[in-house]
Amino acid sequence: MIDAIPLTIEDVVVHCRALSQSIIEVESPATKESLNFILLEKLEWLSIKLDEAGIMENDYSVQ
Repeated sequence: MIDAIPLTIEDVVVHCRALSQSIIEVESPATKESLNFILLEKLEWLSIKLDEAGIMENDYSVQ
């Protein structure tokens, strides 16, 4: 079942850490690529939320 509770910034940070560890541990190149894509999406979401909260002043968004 899908949880409808919105993610917090802290939740996404935990997701990013787990994804990073998984990318290090996994051996399959295709799986690594998929995990990297998911990590990129999470980091972009995190960047947007930090910018909206006024926490991030510099533009570190992925282009």
